[in-house]
Amino acid sequence: MKISFDNRATDKEKYIWNMLGSLSNAFSSLIFSIAVNRFFGSNSGGVFAFAYSNSQLMYTIGTFEVRPYQSTDVSEKYSYDTYFWMRMISCAIMVICSIVYAVCNPFSFEKTAVVLCLCGYRLMDAFSDLLAGRFQQKDRIDMSGKICFIRIVFCTIAFMMAMIISRKFLFSCIILLAASVIALWINEFRVVYVEDRRKYQFDIKKIAGLMTEVLPLFIGSFVMMYINNASKYAINSIYSDEIQNIYNILFMPAFVINLFSLFVFRPLLIKMALYREQKQYGSLLKIILKMYLMIVAITIVAVVGSALVGIPILSILYGVNLASYKIQLLFIMSCGGISALMTFAYYCITVLRQQRWLLIAYGAAFLVALLITRSLVKTMCINGAILAYAVSIGIIVAIFSVVIFTVIIKQMHIQNKNKR
Repeated sequence: MKISFDNRATDKEKYIWNMLGSLSNAFSSLIFSIAVNRFFGSNSGGVFAFAYSNSQLMYTIGTFEVRPYQSTDVSEKYSYDTYFWMRMISCAIMVICSIVYAVCNPFSFEKTAVVLCLCGYRLMDAFSDLLAGRFQQKDRIDMSGKICFIRIVFCTIAFMMAMIISRKFLFSCIILLAASVIALWINEFRVVYVEDRRKYQFDIKKIAGLMTEVLPLFIGSFVMMYINNASKYAINSIYSDEIQNIYNILFMPAFVINLFSLFVFRPLLIKMALYREQKQYGSLLKIILKMYLMIVAITIVAVVGSALVGIPILSILYGVNLASYKIQLLFIMSCGGISALMTFAYYCITVLRQQRWLLIAYGAAFLVALLITRSLVKTMCINGAILAYAVSIGIIVAIFSVVIFTVIIKQMHIQNKNKR
């Protein structure tokens, strides 16, 4: 690759740019949602929320969940060429799946077009994630943060300007897609892949090997994204876009817990991978325990804050009266803490190279979500959606935690036994 990794960044620079990248990525959907509600009303807000959730599911196909494996592949078992072609294949599959899903569902023309625009927007993110993973693999999360921050800020400005000038919902989504293509070309693709003029070696055996290794990660991530969206799909088929919008608004603050957790543990992934390579399981266990406690603490603070000012702030931001949904918000914030634990535990499973357990945990949660979500949503509406989500992710956290601590404690026991 043309880009050099020799110039090292300070820990402060890594933290700041990683934070900016994570913040921009997390808050872009929040800003988009608020803007759509303000400019076009609750009905369009519900359409956008559903379309964006679906694009997240398609994004999982595009990335094929290679990033966690790539970023912790410190010994470079697979070359960047292999990761490159793997991503091209997965993104092609994402395009096909997005078109088939949008066309085969009985949506209105506008809803179909919005779904396709947002899937296209996330397709550009999937391309960009490849280079970001390479930077993270080389312990340059400052560069991956910069890439993310520049692209998302540019796209957000373009989307907002389109809404202000045109006052057309679909047209604004088309501009968002166009801006994401332009940002990817100028910021990354032109510099890294065109001007570099290097041919990337296509080795089908290595690509197949990588795909086999990350397949459990992909299946787990895809199923998890489905579980996240299952309640939204049920609401979409039973209730109005306005109900979808309210559910989405209430869920938005919960991602703040995940966001702050990511700030802390994403920079630790390389260190955790090195501890695994060096078989320093005691040090690895300490990091994991500290993160569990930190996520619990962040969740408590978030729940208390939501109880005090959550509903008034959300009502003002979105222009929607949410006064009767305070209890639901507190439950959702608690779910946000469980979700953050699940995300961290997922990365721990990846670092420990115990991917096979992902299939078991996500499979169990998927079956539960499939069995209970629609009936709970139908009988309890938003309350049922929250309960179904909480039960599903709670199962995953329980299984992941048992696996993580069992594997580490077993390895520590073996090491102590060998010392004797």
